[in-house]
Amino acid sequence: MPELTLYYDGECPICKQYSIFLRIKKTHRLILKDARKSPELKAICEDNHIDINDGIILLSETGEVLQAQKALLYLKNLTTNQNLIYKIFISKSLIGLVYPLLKGFRRLLLKILGKETKIH
Repeated sequence: MPELTLYYDGECPICKQYSIFLRIKKTHRLILKDARKSPELKAICEDNHIDINDGIILLSETGEVLQAQKALLYLKNLTTNQNLIYKIFISKSLIGLVYPLLKGFRRLLLKILGKETKIH
Protein backbone atom coordinates (compact mmCIF):
# COMPACT_ATOMS: atom_id res chain seq x y z
CA MET A 1 0.00 0.00 0.00
CA PRO A 2 1.50 3.40 -0.97
CA GLU A 3 2.52 5.66 1.92
CA LEU A 4 2.03 9.37 2.35
CA THR A 5 3.80 11.30 5.12
CA LEU A 6 2.24 14.52 6.37
CA TYR A 7 4.35 16.87 8.51
CA TYR A 8 2.25 19.33 10.49
CA ASP A 9 2.68 21.60 13.51
CA GLY A 10 1.82 19.44 16.51
CA GLU A 11 1.54 22.53 18.74
CA CYS A 12 -1.20 24.04 16.58
CA PRO A 13 -4.70 22.85 17.55
CA ILE A 14 -6.03 23.57 14.05
CA CYS A 15 -3.26 21.58 12.36
CA LYS A 16 -3.76 18.72 14.79
CA GLN A 17 -7.53 18.63 14.21
CA TYR A 18 -7.08 18.75 10.43
CA SER A 19 -4.74 15.77 10.56
CA ILE A 20 -7.34 13.85 12.59
CA PHE A 21 -10.21 15.08 10.36
CA LEU A 22 -8.47 13.90 7.21
CA ARG A 23 -9.61 10.49 6.10
CA ILE A 24 -7.63 9.01 3.24
CA LYS A 25 -9.07 6.38 0.95
CA LYS A 26 -8.05 2.86 1.82
CA THR A 27 -5.67 2.86 -1.13
CA HIS A 28 -3.01 4.80 0.83
CA ARG A 29 -1.48 4.70 4.27
CA LEU A 30 -1.15 8.15 5.85
CA ILE A 31 1.67 8.71 8.33
CA LEU A 32 1.23 11.82 10.48
CA LYS A 33 4.37 13.44 11.91
CA ASP A 34 4.72 16.40 14.23
CA ALA A 35 7.18 18.69 12.44
CA ARG A 36 8.53 19.89 15.79
CA LYS A 37 9.58 16.33 16.69
CA SER A 38 10.87 15.13 13.30
CA PRO A 39 14.62 15.70 12.91
CA GLU A 40 14.59 14.20 9.39
CA LEU A 41 12.45 17.12 8.22
CA LYS A 42 15.43 19.50 8.24
CA ALA A 43 17.15 17.52 5.45
CA ILE A 44 13.90 17.25 3.47
CA CYS A 45 13.47 21.04 3.67
CA GLU A 46 17.09 21.75 2.75
CA ASP A 47 17.08 19.31 -0.18
CA ASN A 48 13.89 20.86 -1.57
CA HIS A 49 14.62 24.51 -0.69
CA ILE A 50 11.46 24.85 1.39
CA ASP A 51 10.64 25.99 4.93
CA ILE A 52 8.16 24.15 7.16
CA ASN A 53 7.03 27.54 8.46
CA ASP A 54 5.54 28.21 5.02
CA GLY A 55 3.02 25.39 5.45
CA ILE A 56 2.45 21.68 5.90
CA ILE A 57 4.65 19.31 3.94
CA LEU A 58 3.48 16.14 2.27
CA LEU A 59 5.72 13.39 0.92
CA SER A 60 3.75 11.59 -1.77
CA GLU A 61 3.95 7.90 -2.55
CA THR A 62 6.27 8.75 -5.46
CA GLY A 63 8.63 10.76 -3.26
CA GLU A 64 7.36 14.11 -4.51
CA VAL A 65 7.47 16.85 -1.87
CA LEU A 66 4.38 19.06 -1.81
CA GLN A 67 3.84 22.05 0.46
CA ALA A 68 0.98 24.25 1.63
CA GLN A 69 -1.83 24.60 -0.93
CA LYS A 70 -0.42 21.90 -3.22
CA ALA A 71 -0.32 19.44 -0.32
CA LEU A 72 -3.92 20.19 0.68
CA LEU A 73 -5.19 19.81 -2.88
CA TYR A 74 -3.30 16.52 -3.28
CA LEU A 75 -4.80 15.19 -0.04
CA LYS A 76 -8.28 16.40 -1.01
CA ASN A 77 -8.14 14.19 -4.10
CA LEU A 78 -7.48 11.16 -1.87
CA THR A 79 -9.92 11.88 0.93
CA THR A 80 -13.19 10.12 1.59
CA ASN A 81 -14.46 13.14 3.52
CA GLN A 82 -17.67 14.36 1.90
CA ASN A 83 -18.10 17.45 4.10
CA LEU A 84 -19.38 20.27 1.84
CA ILE A 85 -17.51 23.03 3.70
CA TYR A 86 -14.27 21.07 3.34
CA LYS A 87 -14.89 20.56 -0.38
CA ILE A 88 -15.53 24.28 -0.91
CA PHE A 89 -12.63 25.68 1.11
CA ILE A 90 -10.12 23.16 -0.17
CA SER A 91 -11.01 23.78 -3.80
CA LYS A 92 -8.54 24.80 -6.49
CA SER A 93 -10.31 28.15 -6.94
CA LEU A 94 -10.31 29.15 -3.25
CA ILE A 95 -7.21 27.53 -1.76
CA GLY A 96 -5.00 30.48 -2.74
CA LEU A 97 -7.16 32.76 -0.60
CA VAL A 98 -7.95 30.36 2.22
CA TYR A 99 -4.47 28.96 2.95
CA PRO A 100 -2.80 32.32 3.81
CA LEU A 101 -5.71 33.07 6.16
CA LEU A 102 -5.27 29.69 7.85
CA LYS A 103 -1.53 30.34 8.25
CA GLY A 104 -2.22 33.74 9.82
CA PHE A 105 -4.83 32.25 12.14
CA ARG A 106 -2.36 29.53 13.14
CA ARG A 107 0.25 32.17 14.09
CA LEU A 108 -2.30 34.15 16.10
CA LEU A 109 -3.59 31.06 17.88
CA LEU A 110 -0.07 29.91 18.80
CA LYS A 111 0.74 33.38 20.19
CA ILE A 112 -2.45 33.36 22.27
CA LEU A 113 -1.53 29.91 23.60
CA GLY A 114 2.00 31.10 24.43
CA LYS A 115 3.59 28.70 21.94
CA GLU A 116 6.53 29.33 19.61
CA THR A 117 5.18 30.36 16.19
CA LYS A 118 8.25 29.19 14.26
CA ILE A 119 9.40 25.61 13.91
CA HIS A 120 13.19 25.28 14.10
